[in-house]
Amino acid sequence: MNATETRRSKIIRKVKALGFVSVSALSEELKVTSATIRSDLNALEQEHIVIRSHGGAIPASSPVTNLREDEKAKRNMDLKLRIAAEATKLVKSDDSITIACGSTMLAFANALNPQGTLNVLTPSIRIALSLVENPNVNVFQLGGMIDSFTYSSHGQYAEKGIEMFHSNKLFFGVEGFDTKVGLSCATIAEADITKKMIQAATQIVVLADSTKFRRRGFCNICSMKDIDILITDDGLDEKAREEIQSLGIKLIIA
Repeated sequence: MNATETRRSKIIRKVKALGFVSVSALSEELKVTSATIRSDLNALEQEHIVIRSHGGAIPASSPVTNLREDEKAKRNMDLKLRIAAEATKLVKSDDSITIACGSTMLAFANALNPQGTLNVLTPSIRIALSLVENPNVNVFQLGGMIDSFTYSSHGQYAEKGIEMFHSNKLFFGVEGFDTKVGLSCATIAEADITKKMIQAATQIVVLADSTKFRRRGFCNICSMKDIDILITDDGLDEKAREEIQSLGIKLIIA
């Protein structure tokens, strides 16, 4: 085994063990340049062993697990804040929107500075609490069973409640997005309520950082052709951007 093969084997073991490796950390540990590491990661991606993500790579078969919202909030928060700030530009004066649950959605809700009166429908207790004291926001909280992982309502009562409303825009996050297999999440309850929210909105907006590209959650939500706008970060390479835009999706890079 030559030096390149040895180095790449170490990278594969590292990414499988940690779930994510950064270019800078690998460069320092393996005593090679960042350019060499990027070349290694590109080669491993061509072999479908890893997926390039913001500043590094994740395993190509990276599993999606159902984590508590507090844990999710610790991951890629800088990217989530950038994406959230970009998403607020889509909210117009006197708008009516639906905001799903999740750490990216909470960052989005916290970044809102509505003009006029904003109507917000949400299953998330945390999002409702973050907006309820804003005098420019009318908050409509969906009822139902509360999920202890997401602090949001789900089930038949929440889904029935959605039928009473129609919003101009739905904002939701995903655990994985892929041009072939679509958008996915970790649980059937989240998939079901998201499908209902999609049916009750005019424009569908997905907020997802680039580390979720090519990942697959346990439950399918919809095809990527069913969404109108995807807001992500600059970790998405040019080929991936072209794939997404070829589906007629407006791609916004935060």
